[in-house]
Amino acid sequence: MTEHDEYDYTYQKKITCPYCLHEREGDCDDYGEQDSDIQEECQECGKAFIYTTDYDVTFCSRRVPCLNGGTCEWRTSYESNLGHKIETCRMCGKEQRFLNGERV
Repeated sequence: MTEHDEYDYTYQKKITCPYCLHEREGDCDDYGEQDSDIQEECQECGKAFIYTTDYDVTFCSRRVPCLNGGTCEWRTSYESNLGHKIETCRMCGKEQRFLNGERV
């Protein structure tokens, strides 16, 4: 059997045995802390190996005109029979509160 370079199987979508190349899907029980070593026994060849979990962080951004001098787009997020009302801007999340129709 051919031994494989330990760095051949970094940043993979599946857990790969570095001895026999058997792959398996990871599930939530397989996720450890970033860069922590997790010992695994290959389901195919039976050899023990260690894998680490790597997390890839991505960011999403969007335009929010009301943070730049535009107008908020208000929607009612809470209203009670006692005259309490909360409106929330659907773009920036800012809240404004009202009591009996008056902004407080």
